Amino acid sequence: DGADTDDTVGEPTRLDGLSGVVYVDSGSIQGITLSGSGSVYYWPSAPDSGIDTKAKQDSLSCTATEVSAGGGSGGAQSFWCAITVCTDGTNNVECWGDGGDYKLGQGSSSTDHWSTPVAVDGLPTGNYTELSCGYFGSCVVVDGTSAWCWGWNNQYSLGDGTTNNGVVVEVQGLSEAVVNTVEVGYLTACASVGSTGKVECW
Repeated sequence: DGADTDDTVGEPTRLDGLSGVVYVDSGSIQGITLSGSGSVYYWPSAPDSGIDTKAKQDSLSCTATEVSAGGGSGGAQSFWCAITVCTDGTNNVECWGDGGDYKLGQGSSSTDHWSTPVAVDGLPTGNYTELSCGYFGSCVVVDGTSAWCWGWNNQYSLGDGTTNNGVVVEVQGLSEAVVNTVEVGYLTACASVGSTGKVECW
């Protein structure tokens, strides 16, 4: 429950030391928060730690505006990502944690980065919004007109019509030129598109 305790609880429990939170996300056992002041906390804080440990992420290159948590049911499978905005207005998506299955967006590398975030390699220049991390990968909306994904692609999970791994790809075949939001699950993802908010999945 992230409340600095090993106990399993059957009701909501306050996470100690967190306030002013404007974004919160959780995965199988992972979680992440973003406060209005830009502070980012995440858990588990290390490969072998449980959900009762959280840490502050102080190594992002710029100010976080959105955050998301993903990964499997073990602490060593956890990863987290953040959209960051720099003072010159440029955007990045930065990820850290378990690099297996290309979840950190580092091309052909599956190297772990547990403490220091790395920028996703291969995203087009643009305005990033609606970040979502799932079990094996992540997606983000770029300029409100396209969705880009990275991670494990053996079952067409990235939406580019291939099973190629180790690449950041644009989702193909969306029926509208406007992409409102995207959400990533286990091996699938869905997007809301167009002015009427149609949902399309892959």
